[in-house]
Amino acid sequence: MAKLDAPRLTVIIPRYWPATGGSELHAHLLVNGLCEQGWRVNVLTQVLTNSENCELTATQTASQTFWDGDAKVSVTAPAGWRKALLGVLARFHQTSAPARLSYDHLLRQCAVRNIIEQARNSQLIHFIYNGMTSLAEAALEAARTLGIPFVLTPLANTELPPGTGWASRRMARLLKAADSIVALTDFERTWLISQGAPADKTTVCPMGPVLTAPSSVDSFRERYGLADHPVVLFLARHDEAKGYRLLAEARRGIWARHPNARILFVGPQTVSSRAYFETIRDHRIQLLENLSQPDKNAALNACSLLCVPSSRESLGSVYLEAWHYKKPVIALSIPILRTFMSHGVDCLLCKPDQTDIATAINSLLDAPARREAMGLAGQLKQQTRFRWPVIVSAHASIYRSLSHRKSHCPMSETLLQTSHAHSVSEAQS
Repeated sequence: MAKLDAPRLTVIIPRYWPATGGSELHAHLLVNGLCEQGWRVNVLTQVLTNSENCELTATQTASQTFWDGDAKVSVTAPAGWRKALLGVLARFHQTSAPARLSYDHLLRQCAVRNIIEQARNSQLIHFIYNGMTSLAEAALEAARTLGIPFVLTPLANTELPPGTGWASRRMARLLKAADSIVALTDFERTWLISQGAPADKTTVCPMGPVLTAPSSVDSFRERYGLADHPVVLFLARHDEAKGYRLLAEARRGIWARHPNARILFVGPQTVSSRAYFETIRDHRIQLLENLSQPDKNAALNACSLLCVPSSRESLGSVYLEAWHYKKPVIALSIPILRTFMSHGVDCLLCKPDQTDIATAINSLLDAPARREAMGLAGQLKQQTRFRWPVIVSAHASIYRSLSHRKSHCPMSETLLQTSHAHSVSEAQS
């Protein structure tokens, strides 16, 4: 438990643990690590589930408070007529520009008041971005009102078209206004600077693996009928960009050479992924949506290799988790992954092509000694470069460099009006 005079921090993230995506688990482990190092941490969030639509789910959630270890977690839901109106607007948030603009404006108004109240005794605010740009803008406005520093972890998807997502003007304003920006890789740092982040305020702090003591590998294999067959593991939220279809479409090429290979798709499903897998009927493919953390770790420990051919990553903690268990990784050859993954040493990086992916998988299933060597190389890299105590200490160092000074950049009325005006033009994106 932190001392009463311990440094105080408010972490804001739209969707938080017990949701099981990479950003939620990253924040959960960072928060707990900071508490262990003596920080008093207050977490503010909107959503606690793996919902695909945070804007809608935020209007269907009741305000509540609970403890994540020594960190106080508050779900700050809108109330009264605002909640009702936001609920209506949220249903059209993804399809209607006027609804999106109105929702974001109203949510920002509600959130600023809540954040100011909850963060009043904090020395700084750290926003970890996994959606809901309007909430990030509210966090910045609250920090300026309180006169405390604002830290931003964008978790940037660098592959989106210019003018959208992390490359939008709204995000550019957040990057320019933040007192410190945390990038996960050198590639992301360079990209964020190209989008307007000040170089002298942008620091690289990677995430680490999300690990829990695994359940028995033998029991896991028996429970899911894996016997001693080779196992290809996909472990991620089943969004289109994560590449579940690419792996599924590679199955014929895999089975042509390894007919007994099992392919496990582990992680939260989406409407489109459920519809897609309804078209595939084969006992060699299993969908495991709601595994416990010990069973997810058992899947990593039991598999022959991990294949997550994602086209959009900020870092990809699942690759680090596979390395922890000495498993080789197959991924797409995208710029951000090439900054820390070594093709042919600890991974195979492929083109976004089912034939190329099947060939890579078969080459590793054919060569157990090569699989083992690549897994060992990955484990060494993970233990050297991606350890949570080092990551937490790096964040704490950033906070300490900021926490003894007040922010001198009040959120002016002009900036707020500019943000609102640009939201109109970007509501189409």
